[in-house]
Amino acid sequence: MDIARTASVGNFGPKGRVDYTAIGRQVNLAARLQAACTPGRILLSRATWLLVRDKIEATSMGAIDVKGFHEPVEVYEVVGAVARDGDGGRPVSDVTAGEVADG
Repeated sequence: MDIARTASVGNFGPKGRVDYTAIGRQVNLAARLQAACTPGRILLSRATWLLVRDKIEATSMGAIDVKGFHEPVEVYEVVGAVARDGDGGRPVSDVTAGEVADG
């Protein structure tokens, strides 16, 4: 199931009660994965893992049922950063979002 798409972000709501928020299937999935995750750990969908697999080491956790999705979602638990230049890799607590984005 390919679910790594775009979300809608912006001002939503009736006039006089507009909120800046993110909505969409991807946002719902992120919230469900966060709720299903062990505290202090990170779960990724397969689609997201495919985007970062060269930078983030993760272990397949199989598929889980996710409310609002008709089919189970394959998930991966982040283990740490992929080893680079002999650094041996680092635990997930040492990996920053900017580092993943910057490569």
